[in-house]
Amino acid sequence: MTRRVQLFVMGVAALSLARCAPVERFPTPRDLLDGPAAAFGPAGARMVISLNGVWDVEQGALDDKPPGAFGHMAPVPGVLRTAQPPFEKIGLKSSLRQAFWFRTTFQAPAPRQVAMLKIHKAMFGVKAWLNGAPLGSHFGSYTPAEFDAAAAIRWNGENTLLVRVGAWRDSVPDWVPVGEDAERSVWPPGIYDDVELALSDAPSIVRAKIEPDLQAGAARIITTLRNSSSQLATARLETEVAEDASRIVVSPRVADTMLLGPNEERAVTQIVPLKSPALWTPETPFLYAAHSTVAVAGRATDALSTRFGMRTVEFRAGPDKGFFLNGKRYFLRGSNITFHRFLDDEISSVLPWDRAWVRRLLAGNPKDLHWNAFRVSLGQAPHFWYDLADEVGLLLADEFMVWSTSGPASALWSADEMAAEYAEWIRENWNHPSIAWWDAANETKLAKIDDVIARVRGLDPTRQWGSGSYTRPEGAADPLEDHPYLFLYPSFRLPQLDANNGQPPQGENTWKDPSHPYINDEYDWLWLNRDGSPALLGREGFRHVFGGPASVDEYREAYAYLMGGLTEFWRARRGYAGVMYFDYLTYSRPDGNTSDNFVDVANLVMEPRWKNYAFNAFAPLGVYLNTWAESYPPNVEAALPVRVINDLQTPEKAELKVAAVGMDGAVLAVSAPQFITVAALGVADYRFLLRMPAASAYILFAELKPKDHSQPTVWSRRKIGFKNLGQPGPAPPAL
Repeated sequence: MTRRVQLFVMGVAALSLARCAPVERFPTPRDLLDGPAAAFGPAGARMVISLNGVWDVEQGALDDKPPGAFGHMAPVPGVLRTAQPPFEKIGLKSSLRQAFWFRTTFQAPAPRQVAMLKIHKAMFGVKAWLNGAPLGSHFGSYTPAEFDAAAAIRWNGENTLLVRVGAWRDSVPDWVPVGEDAERSVWPPGIYDDVELALSDAPSIVRAKIEPDLQAGAARIITTLRNSSSQLATARLETEVAEDASRIVVSPRVADTMLLGPNEERAVTQIVPLKSPALWTPETPFLYAAHSTVAVAGRATDALSTRFGMRTVEFRAGPDKGFFLNGKRYFLRGSNITFHRFLDDEISSVLPWDRAWVRRLLAGNPKDLHWNAFRVSLGQAPHFWYDLADEVGLLLADEFMVWSTSGPASALWSADEMAAEYAEWIRENWNHPSIAWWDAANETKLAKIDDVIARVRGLDPTRQWGSGSYTRPEGAADPLEDHPYLFLYPSFRLPQLDANNGQPPQGENTWKDPSHPYINDEYDWLWLNRDGSPALLGREGFRHVFGGPASVDEYREAYAYLMGGLTEFWRARRGYAGVMYFDYLTYSRPDGNTSDNFVDVANLVMEPRWKNYAFNAFAPLGVYLNTWAESYPPNVEAALPVRVINDLQTPEKAELKVAAVGMDGAVLAVSAPQFITVAALGVADYRFLLRMPAASAYILFAELKPKDHSQPTVWSRRKIGFKNLGQPGPAPPAL
């Protein structure tokens, strides 16, 4: 059995949950993961039926006539790479089909007044039928589709749901923002996020938005109610807040009564004070759940549990520019996740929907490497990824699938449709404390982006917007991205870093404004495939490093050394609010332009040399040997500059030394220690005199040993006299 089939079978086993009776209790949102049905609120005021599982699927036409027979099956959520038996040419434009049709059945309970079907995300375009009755269509590939199913459902009986999705990006009209990415050759279709049916009575809760007020110690909860009946309704909305993990109630119950007209929809704002609220941070990702119930004449008609964190996020411009978490400056360290590129990789299989695997992906290596931030680049992940990011403690830039420098399609996209889909995206995700800012696009010159941002910004005043950074920021303090790919340029040499101030672009083009905060979330044109060979774009960078071919070990060592050192450089210069290298998770294939650093994706094993260098380079209390000189006169005392950076909120004490270490690991020279204190969020510069050895090749190490053992000892290193930078050197010695 191939690895791909094994993963599919494992996924089918995980997804094929037997239908079960609802649980009569008031769960937090994560309880939906425990089974296919969950009841919310008193006496099951809301029932949510998960329709995830193994569905029948068949290819066909992009019309309203389903196939006569279904000869394949596939997990939902998932993409059709995992269908069994396999389809040919999945993810490629093909004359074999225009669309794929999905089919499942489910048992409905006793009648309810409200039945809303939600397909969280599917590509490319969705049309749904329940028991033969059309429910509606939805064009967006990165936002949820919601349909009113009340009129079509068979209560107390079996129901058949049909969902048609497009087979390729041209399955939707050309004015729909279906996404652009010139570095993808495969676009696998499918229903790639959860499908669920929410049942309740009228009035019902449409959605809730929670805005933390740290100063007041309260949550501002905006609940949208809908009276879908033809009668006036006197509704009572009650809300209280509990700790998510313990379920201990930590607020009073706040209640409001209102008269709702027939088919009226209304937003109700409630201020709910919390007892001694705990703040959400990546270091302490404390979560709450707001429990809301709406009732008429004492009978609960609907209920909703909404998870959130007490935290604020803000970018500031001007002299104090930077990123601020809960009112305090906070430096971002991390990487990128290009979820949709990972779907292009056959190894992905069912992994993206394995919650245990995704939790390890987000909480394992990132925490090992001191990361607190990611850009979810070029398209949204399934919504449970954001739930897990909330739980493990990560700050995210969530980026829509727009990269308009890569092709002409975006010129045809409708700004109205983009604004509608951006609004769906925001409403789906606005309660995630992990999402720190909305990222409208990547590297785009698309003028309509600013118009779209202006239209939707008011939906969520708690976050700011990235615009792709090739246009002027739409907001007064919105962040800009910078992608300083130094190894893209043939003339670049490492010693040039010593004269580089490491600051973002200074007004070279009209959209670059140095008064704005910048994020450095792509660098530095060096990519290796998982087998250690240079990726297509990485070949250019490695030609500058080696001048010719090298061995796999040499490529990997050079990559780790250079990317580690460049990470130190960008962090030490303090020009950016965040330093996030590209890429933690993406595809790896022979024709791929870039890659990630995994050597075993299923087990999330990163290339060990890079992981070792990254551990040092991303340390919150870090050290940077502030020179890239390639040689020194032997037996001459040299002055070596060292910079220490402190991302922590407290002053930190440490012992600092430098040493020269020979290729056999012997210490050839070592400085006297300096006992230092670095201010909170500060940098400090030091200089060491060291007599340089006569050896032809050696490594200079700067060792930072924190006094507080809660922070690790870390090293910065420079290779001196090496034949090439892929030549390995000794490990850091105990100084």
